[in-house]
Amino acid sequence: MATLKEMIENVSEVVLDKSISATSITRKLNQAVALCAQTTLLSYLESSGVVLTNPSTSYIEIPETWNFDRNLYAASVVNGDDIVFYSSMALLKREHPKADVSTDTGDVQAITVHKGRLFYYPRPTSVVEIQCQFYEKPALLVKSSDIPSCIPEALHEGILEQYALWKCYAAIEDGTEGFKVNTSYYKKEFKEALESLDDFVECGQSTSSPSRVG
Repeated sequence: MATLKEMIENVSEVVLDKSISATSITRKLNQAVALCAQTTLLSYLESSGVVLTNPSTSYIEIPETWNFDRNLYAASVVNGDDIVFYSSMALLKREHPKADVSTDTGDVQAITVHKGRLFYYPRPTSVVEIQCQFYEKPALLVKSSDIPSCIPEALHEGILEQYALWKCYAAIEDGTEGFKVNTSYYKKEFKEALESLDDFVECGQSTSSPSRVG
């Protein structure tokens, strides 16, 4: 498995340009990790958290401690029933047309992420704990010994280093007339590796039911 130090060294050995600093390479490697997390459901990033409903509103701010990134895919009342999760407000409103303007009260039946907040319908008349499952943001690579554990080990070089090389050469060849050979090559290598990421993590990905996605 590749540490941050090893990946920086690998990229530097290929680029051989002193204007490309270790800090710059680190930033590009972290951009690659974030991009992978945004394009693929990485099982190592699966997480969960609990929120408390408020009888006076249908919205809850997503707790900062969740480190929430994407794909809230399931919810249930703590020690109670499952709640139907919808991937968008539009889909929730197909089942509950006036949910976003309603003040209906009762047991929570539906939940979605809307405008960066959790929305639930209807409103319970007392505080209720809701357990949610989602994907959190990947940890940044900071220390030289840090490892991008959310990415399959076999793809550390194929994805992260190729992305860094692509972006490094894009800066180096900026202003170059004609075909940018190295930029194009590493961009192609990165995109091919990114396409293979799903094959590595396809098994065990947690997602919401197809009937609740739209």
